[in-house]
This record gives sequence, C-alpha cells and structure tokens, in this order.
Amino acid sequence: MQRILITALIAVAIGIVLGRTQTSMQTASLPEKFEGARPTKIDFGPEDNVTTAGTPKAEIVGGAEYKFGTMMHGETQSHVFTVRNVGDAPLKLEKSGSTCKCTTGTMDKNLLAPGEETTVTLTWTAQTAMPIYGQSATFTTNDPENTQLKFNVTGMIADSFVIEPSELGFGDIAATQATESSFYVYTYLAGSKVIKNLRWTNASTEHNVELTSEVVPVQEAPDAHHSKALMAHKVNVKILPGMPLGPLSSRIQFETDRGDEVGTLEIAVTGRVTSDISLIGGGSFDAKMSILNLGNVDPKAGASIGIFLSLQGEERNKIVPTLESWEPAESLKVTLGEPRVSASRTLIPIQVEVPKGAPPASYPGSSKDTFGKILITTNHETIKEIPIYVRLVIEE
Repeated sequence: MQRILITALIAVAIGIVLGRTQTSMQTASLPEKFEGARPTKIDFGPEDNVTTAGTPKAEIVGGAEYKFGTMMHGETQSHVFTVRNVGDAPLKLEKSGSTCKCTTGTMDKNLLAPGEETTVTLTWTAQTAMPIYGQSATFTTNDPENTQLKFNVTGMIADSFVIEPSELGFGDIAATQATESSFYVYTYLAGSKVIKNLRWTNASTEHNVELTSEVVPVQEAPDAHHSKALMAHKVNVKILPGMPLGPLSSRIQFETDRGDEVGTLEIAVTGRVTSDISLIGGGSFDAKMSILNLGNVDPKAGASIGIFLSLQGEERNKIVPTLESWEPAESLKVTLGEPRVSASRTLIPIQVEVPKGAPPASYPGSSKDTFGKILITTNHETIKEIPIYVRLVIEE
C-alpha cells in the first residue's frame, strides 16, 4: 500500500513539472498584454526614428485645390501647396500616388517637427483630350485623423478656338423690336487671326438676322479664364423685327483662316419670340414651344382641342388672322371661331379636330421634322406668320 502511494505522488510531481514546461513553451513568443502604457514610436526609417507621446496633425495652408485656369494642350504649369504640422509630435509625409501620370509632386522635406512647414509642388502637363480636367496627387501621413492628404488641380484645356458661351440663349424676344446679343471666339492658335463666313442656318428666318464680328482686346473680353488667348473676336447677333412667333431655334456657323485644319465651327441659338399676338391654351398646349399635343388618337373616337389666338395693344382690332394651311390636311380639321372682345384684348378661338374615321397619321414630334403644322398668317406689320406645331399619331 505504501509503495502504491509513493508511486502516485511521484506521478503527480512529474505532471506538474511537465505542465509548467509546456505552458512556458506556448507563451514564450507572446507579448505581455497588461504592461504599463508606452510612448508611441513612429518608424520613419533608420535615420528618422523618433519617440514621442504627442500626436502629429497635418494642415494644408490655403486649401488643397488650385485652379490653373485655361491652358494650351501640352503646356506645363506648377503650383506650390504648403503643409504645416499643427500637432505636438513629428509629422511624416510620403507620396502615395496620383490620378494621372501628367501630375507630379515633389516635397521640400518629408519630416516636420511641431509648428514646422514644408512645400508640396504639383506640376501638371495638359495632355488630356478632355476640355475640362481635374487631377490629384495623394500623400500619406502619420496623422491619425488625416492619414491621407489629397491635392487637387483643376482647369480647362483650350482648343484652337473656343466659343463662349457654348450656347446663345435669347430668352423671350419681342417680335416687334430688334434684339441684340453676342458671343466671343477666343483664338489659341498662333498666326490665326480671322473668322469668316458667318451664317444663320435656319433658311426660313435668316432674313431676320444680322451677323457681324469684330476683334477686341483679350483683356476686355468678359471671360477672365481666357486671359491667355492670343486673340478674341466678338460676334454680334441682331434679331430684327418680324421674326415668326414661337420658339427660336437655329445655329450660327463660321469658318477660320485655317481651313480644313479647324473646319466649321458653330454655336446653337435658342429663344422664344413673343408679341401682342400670342397663343394661349390648356395643358395640351406648350405656349413656350408653340406645340399642340393631340397625342395618340383612336380614329373611331376622334378628338378635339381648342386654343386661343390672343390679340392685345391699341392696334388689335385692325389685325386680321387667316388660316393659311395645316398638316396633315387629310386627318385634321382646323377652324377659326368668332372673336371674343374684352376691354384689354381680343380672343379668337382655334378649334383643332381629328374627325371620326380620320386616316392614319404619324407625327410623333420626336424631332423637328416629325411634327404636323398649322400656319396662321396676319396682316400685322411685322408678325406675318404664326406657326403651331402638332404632335399627333392616329392609329387603331
């Protein structure tokens, strides 16, 4: 019995020794979890190791974006950003990339003591095909609240000739008065001094427009971002009285002295011609565009919509409207009703009807050539024509 007890005690002792040995082997490579707080060690490389208990903080003086303005294709410009360490520990900067190989960045120094500044120079070469660009370069930092600094450069790359504005909008134009506006053509091509052959592309209204151009000093032109242009032309556009009522839509085209090298340039022109003579209607009539929307019509049911021709002014009683034509003539019936006279104006009903049994028609208005059209003429001195554009599809 005594021998058995001694043997058991020896086994227990051996087990305790083996257990302590195994535990020591398992935990030998683990860090101590409950040590006291240690100062932060920032690893900047073999020459920049710094031990500190503070926190670095990066600030970009004056902002992180710079507008280069307008540049010629292939031109190179640079801008210097300033970075300040407003924290209480050394700040480390390191470039991590850019959105385009055309953007390069260099630093004056990459380790800043508290309160110290450095400069970051971004150089941009305008090589993109896009007229408006925005590129950036990114730097990583050891600022725990701002681990990346992103510097941005933006601007425009000029074509050989740039038109400003890109579209000429007149807004509402009085049909009985002359209206003028202008646009500018900026030349960035050395040796090119001429724009020529100005023309209004809408043949039906070209007799109501006068186009002229003149050279003006670049510094006197209104678009400051084109201050580097070599020349500026001001194109004057005069809309004469008598332009037909309704939407104004055309283009102005012109050439330069570089021929096919540049080709034909153009600008869109929009507006709306109004006067004492106007058209008014309900939800199916767009007065701004002078479009009457009959929509899809079942020929078995037919359809009918009424709008009004409004006459105002002292001479309104002398105006005589005449229903000149309408299209599709075989599918529509259009009539002018008896005038309704008030103290301030005269309303003349215009009834537009799709009779029952009307033949099929397709005028969906998906483009300017796919509308039907009602034309009213008058004896007015300047308002000779009043067009109404019709959107209509007749099918069973």
